[in-house]
Amino acid sequence: MKKRLADMLLVVCLGLCLGLAGCAGNDPGSGRDEIEEDDEDEDDEDDEDEDGDDDLKEPEEAAVRVIDHGSAESLLSFIEGAWHLTDKNTGTVYGEMQFDAGGKCEFTSLVNGSSCEGSISFTEGYNENMSGLHCYELSLEGLLDFGCGIDEDVSAGNFLISQTDGGDFLYLEEIGNGGSAIFYDVFMSPDAGDYSFDMQWLFVRENDVNVAAEPEKNATFYAIAIENGDQSILLQRMDAVAFERIREYAPFRYMAARFDESAYSEAAWYTFTEDADLGGVLNKTMLHAPFPSTIYEVTTGSDGSITSLSEVERAYYGEYELYPLEQEVSFNGTTFTVNGYDLKLEDYGIEGGPITDCEVFGDYAILESHINPHMGLITIFNIRTGWPEKEMYGCNFIHGDRIWDSFYTYMDTVYDYAGNEVFTVDGTEISSISFTDTELGIKVEYWKADYEETNTQVIERPEVLNAPIYAFMDYRHHTCGETWQEFMSYAPQGALVMVMVNPYPDESWDYYQPTPVEGEYGLDLVYVISLADGTTVSFGPGTEAVLDRGAFTSYSLTVSEGVPMYTLTAQAQDGRSADWPAVIISGRDDIRWTFR
Repeated sequence: MKKRLADMLLVVCLGLCLGLAGCAGNDPGSGRDEIEEDDEDEDDEDDEDEDGDDDLKEPEEAAVRVIDHGSAESLLSFIEGAWHLTDKNTGTVYGEMQFDAGGKCEFTSLVNGSSCEGSISFTEGYNENMSGLHCYELSLEGLLDFGCGIDEDVSAGNFLISQTDGGDFLYLEEIGNGGSAIFYDVFMSPDAGDYSFDMQWLFVRENDVNVAAEPEKNATFYAIAIENGDQSILLQRMDAVAFERIREYAPFRYMAARFDESAYSEAAWYTFTEDADLGGVLNKTMLHAPFPSTIYEVTTGSDGSITSLSEVERAYYGEYELYPLEQEVSFNGTTFTVNGYDLKLEDYGIEGGPITDCEVFGDYAILESHINPHMGLITIFNIRTGWPEKEMYGCNFIHGDRIWDSFYTYMDTVYDYAGNEVFTVDGTEISSISFTDTELGIKVEYWKADYEETNTQVIERPEVLNAPIYAFMDYRHHTCGETWQEFMSYAPQGALVMVMVNPYPDESWDYYQPTPVEGEYGLDLVYVISLADGTTVSFGPGTEAVLDRGAFTSYSLTVSEGVPMYTLTAQAQDGRSADWPAVIISGRDDIRWTFR
């Protein structure tokens, strides 16, 4: 699209040349006789021409077309013409689509030359949360030449239109559980690779628009990133059409949104300030993709430059999550109800009698069920994932700002979230624990041997030694910019990987099959998490893995207490490197992680 600037300059230069030619009397409509009869007048006019530029004409300014998104006819009129199907990640054009004014279309693959015909329509009703015509239905026939098992199929979902100086953009996003043959075979990019699950296609065409939109200043708004340029990004402002939603496979309530661009006619180019906050951008590779197609919350400064950029979290079926709502939880017997869904302890293999207490904390429901007069079962139920995350036998559960910064008791002992002993009282049984006013200590109340006299003691609140492991666990359970930033807050500047040795069992990673080092399974599980895109990690030949940011792999080996038998190596794309000799990380404390 950088060709647009050269095109605009060419138009201006040609206009100036034509205007100057007119000043020299080369107007083909002027007559010779008229010139001879009006020599004196002509001399006066020539003098005026020399003194001014009255005859110079500025080239006409072409603006974006006004589209009525509530009119199918208006939309069909806009898309009429030839479009190029373009790979968003590589910029490769691999197909051509021709629409006529009535919606009939013909698609031709530039990969194998196969073609098919059909029609497109814009209809209302598919998207119940957005007014106007904001859904498409595309029917194509003649698909056997594309390797399809059927000759015709239909794709339906959301669409988006954006315009800027030099280019029009049409997105079609197939919505539904599964994909059509159009998605899997006809429109699939030859460069798709690992992102073949992306069910959104981009069609691009050039236009004659030469008026560039101005970036918004001192504003915060939602926008879809259309195109990446040299140190700049093309953003199309969008409105969030918000509505309450409960996740499809879990009883989690959140404010959902679809995004509507129809109130804004044109996209604008934005630059970044030197210290722009990009901490909320989880997928930074899209900041370098030709056509990133990512929805962001954008904040700009007084000159219109971007000061902050953060991704809006994708939910499912073309919807996004803006923020969680209050979770409503109640209980009766062994049944607890989350946002109207009845859930039974026994269905999750949770033992214990009736539920005695329930507290909602962030994404979690903290359940306490009866075991005996001295002990209950504390279950940490993740509402977002719809699954119990942890069980602890005891009582008097208290938590800090994070669920894993918590403590509970059983008889005379205080335990932390990992089940490590924190403190044992000189008495029979602890009756309660609480944080001190400064939150630096824990106040412990307990009974003496006769259960008649109580005592109080304040102990130092211990640090959560394996907090980075829990932070990464939170990121795995809720993959978004916020949880990634929390995890990265523990990483030192310039760190390339985090290594975990025998981390606490968790469904976020315990199903990964480890790679045996030197062909043999060892006594320990080592996980390596990449902190940068394209990081290559290995313990030697045959164990190499290339990991993007946030991805990890696992190895089976024996971690030495003294001289290491193995060494992990990590190599970044920018030339940075790191290594970790496979030795016990800490012998005195239970520390299971290290950054390298």
